[in-house]
Amino acid sequence: MKTCSQFVCENRAEDYDIPENLVLKRLLAVIYETLSAAEPYLRGEYEWVKQTWRGDEQLIEELTDLVERNVHVRRIREPETYEPTERMLTQAEQSRQDVYRQAAALLRKRRQLFDGDADQLRELLNETAVTPDDEDTLFELFVLFRYIATIDEMREGAFSLQTISSGRQEVAKFEGDGETDIVVYHDNSARDRDVSFNALPDRGKSHLSRTEKVHTTGFDVASEISHPADQLAVF
Repeated sequence: MKTCSQFVCENRAEDYDIPENLVLKRLLAVIYETLSAAEPYLRGEYEWVKQTWRGDEQLIEELTDLVERNVHVRRIREPETYEPTERMLTQAEQSRQDVYRQAAALLRKRRQLFDGDADQLRELLNETAVTPDDEDTLFELFVLFRYIATIDEMREGAFSLQTISSGRQEVAKFEGDGETDIVVYHDNSARDRDVSFNALPDRGKSHLSRTEKVHTTGFDVASEISHPADQLAVF
């Protein structure tokens, strides 16, 4: 006589909200939000965009589609504000899947940058910073942000910064006590008004003022006793 076996099985359900997936989804969210904020620049005719994304023009759309339409990514719940936790990052770092290990490494590096880690900041600037083509523009921006830093030291409270794009625009805003705000503007139309910024006085002038002499002498002395890399680090 043939007997039939019966088995009782639970419904099979796949858990998408594992720590590794939450780490990955947080990284995707950071990339997605960054691309959305930078879209006007990425779509513009900027040379640095062409150099950075050359040959990978479709990558932005692919990343966007991944976050917005990928059914597997959408099944993962949105991470809480405090997530991923240290334990989640550790689990992702120990995963057999390379994608999880890379996601954890990138998020950890991002945290270190936001915490002001000097080594990470130096690496970021060395590898990704886009610098102006001429020293005069670099000096102009240096003065602008030193001016903003000085105001910040003299006042209490937070301030906001805006990306410099073109024309005359608000760069920084210091919230006042409810009555007075300080707003710093950048006007890149100086050349049209016959105004320029020079990093150093014109040595070709027949006569230098006392201030210009102090400036040029100080620069010469610093150049003789300092290594260029040290100057960059101080700057």
